[in-house]
Amino acid sequence: MLLNDIALAPVEFRPFINHLIARPCSGLVEFRLSSVNTTKHSRIIGGWIGKFGNIKLTATHSVLEDYAETRVLNQNRLELRRAIHSGNRMQIPTPASCGTPRTAILLATYNGATNLQEQLDSIASQSIKPDLVLISDDGSKDKTQDLVKAFMSTHPDMEISLLEGPCKGAARNFLHLVCEVPDWIDFAAFSDQDDVWLDDKTERSLRAIERASEPDTPILFCGRTWVCDKNLNDKKLSQLRQDPSFKHALVQNIAGGNTMTINRAAIDLLQVSCREARKLVIHDWWAYQIITGVGGTVLYDPEPLLLYRQHEDNVIGANNGLLARIRRMRYIWKGRFRYWNTLNIKALNASAHRLTSENREILRIFEDGRNGGLLKRIGMVHRTGIRRQGLEGKIALYVAAILRKL
Repeated sequence: MLLNDIALAPVEFRPFINHLIARPCSGLVEFRLSSVNTTKHSRIIGGWIGKFGNIKLTATHSVLEDYAETRVLNQNRLELRRAIHSGNRMQIPTPASCGTPRTAILLATYNGATNLQEQLDSIASQSIKPDLVLISDDGSKDKTQDLVKAFMSTHPDMEISLLEGPCKGAARNFLHLVCEVPDWIDFAAFSDQDDVWLDDKTERSLRAIERASEPDTPILFCGRTWVCDKNLNDKKLSQLRQDPSFKHALVQNIAGGNTMTINRAAIDLLQVSCREARKLVIHDWWAYQIITGVGGTVLYDPEPLLLYRQHEDNVIGANNGLLARIRRMRYIWKGRFRYWNTLNIKALNASAHRLTSENREILRIFEDGRNGGLLKRIGMVHRTGIRRQGLEGKIALYVAAILRKL
């Protein structure tokens, strides 16, 4: 992109253009002006953009707050999307073509004002700063949105967008965020609203994924946490997980979504698959299932990545301790685990054409066998190789199969 005469641009947009020129990539630039009424600004920018044939302006009715640096222009901001232009194709820049990889943090919020500030501060303190922070709020009635807007004002160096969530639960809120990840992002990390990230969390996840050297393969990075009380005291390491696979993913999650980072191939996979799935138990378990189901790679860090705050409002919570074991057995006995499996199977069947042939067959046998007679249910566990972690997990799996609670 050639912008030799900045004076041609309207005064309000010159800081943004200077910021744009400093970016490491060149090529086609698309300005998306998000507003219900964009006529005025379309004319203003259009008069200037007409002088540069390789710049495209589009208007949307998105609720996404746009950005032009940190200046709010009549309640509008500019969302920048960039891509290398080659002929009639739009080629998304890769780390190799643009230097350092670009990362987005996907933060879902709902009435989280009590602990949100500490999480926002930990994001700002990362050793590798995010290139984009997308925050989707599900209609909070407390001061959550005020905290986010204040954070945006005090961090003008960070690109932050506050989105209106779908208000259909945590899983859909996170999937909404995944679908909003722009094409120029290389990695995306899920973030809960009440944790505290260790300063090197982002750096460790990016380094691990880059070492895998599989840019065309969906990769999910995750790991352990420090499980804490509501005041971040009484720290205990979360359970160590091993040997991630689709056979494991069918009946147990690998790690908390708050530790998960995915590469571009995984982002693309989730963006198309989430439109096929109707109802999910939780976004992170489904992401683990669909990524392993297509033959993707899961990287597990045995060292903790964050402080995982436990309190009465946790959607899922950690699985440490005696109370957690009792809770899991109650889930099995009351049929909740079976209900979760039913939802997961429906979601996976909706994307079955994306799974490897081996995993499609495992899914078919699992779905059929769990509804059969006693011998068929027990035989299905052996035949598919499905498994849960640890001795207690294995026992719980067989108990569920025997009781027809799987």
